Amino acid sequence: MATDDFNRADSTTLGGSWIESYYAAPVSNQISSNQLVLGSSNGIFRYDATFQDNQYCQLVFKSAAFGNTGETGIAVRMSGIHSNFSAYVAVYQEYSNVVLLNKFVSQSLVGSSSTNLASVAQEITANKVLKIVAEGTTISVLLDDV
Repeated sequence: MATDDFNRADSTTLGGSWIESYYAAPVSNQISSNQLVLGSSNGIFRYDATFQDNQYCQLVFKSAAFGNTGETGIAVRMSGIHSNFSAYVAVYQEYSNVVLLNKFVSQSLVGSSSTNLASVAQEITANKVLKIVAEGTTISVLLDDV
């Protein structure tokens, strides 16, 4: 199991256990005041470890304000880098207040079409927890464990 609460010195990189892969500038993710702050970066980052097939990832939104144009996501069963990766991804699109479950298989983050497995209209506000769970062949997306 891997966890990261980002409780460390301010930095423009996430740390040694993270693989960061960006396809375009600006890269503005950072650790600030012991929190991960997502900026206007373009790319993916993943924890560099080996996980069992049953896994989950969760994100606590301290703020859901992306300027009404952004989206962010979390993933399970992820491998690769931005130009060739596979994963199940839960994406929150603030501009449309929709949570998506997408599947990528050996695809680029840019210019390729993921397979949309589900979508639901849902506004996410501060302190909400978005979670994606992989158990066997079932992939679930939860908001506040519901």
